[in-house]
Amino acid sequence: MVVPLGLEALKTLNLIEQHGLVKLSDAVAKPYERNGRILFPLFHPSSIGRSNRNEHLQRADHRKLNVMLTK
Repeated sequence: MVVPLGLEALKTLNLIEQHGLVKLSDAVAKPYERNGRILFPLFHPSSIGRSNRNEHLQRADHRKLNVMLTK
């Protein structure tokens, strides 16, 4: 599983292997299978990331990640 934290990480991964995800807000906390790997984008937990997605939603996103990891 690959978990890019923030838009810049998502963009950089696209340079390595195209995934087609452009807007982090549309892709956040959703699993995308690509070539045998799961891509699970999250907002960066910094204060800038929290300005785009509040702490409550980010905590819920991380709980979704935990569920994915424990499957």
